[in-house]
Amino acid sequence: MPALLVTLNGAFFQILEHLDAGGLYGNLLDLLDFLGNSDVRTAYGSEKKLEATASLLRTQANPGFIVPPEHRPEIARVIGTLWAHDVGGISFREALGQLRPGR
Repeated sequence: MPALLVTLNGAFFQILEHLDAGGLYGNLLDLLDFLGNSDVRTAYGSEKKLEATASLLRTQANPGFIVPPEHRPEIARVIGTLWAHDVGGISFREALGQLRPGR
């Protein structure tokens, strides 16, 4: 796989992770067990802040993308296009910033 594609994929994963800003992350089996409780699933979809557990940690904002210098111009172009994409009358970047406020 071309190195640029690996870098771009990593940036997209970081954007997807941001969709659950303030949520929890960990081993998939631990997440499945955690979300097996209907009360937890309801709380996770609400504005209620969930506490980290022994096996699940709280997600944290990442201040930027991990991009090697040689990939920065192309990644900036692609991400810039994504940020500017219109979603319901606002930019994707603005919409992303409005998700799960206060979490």
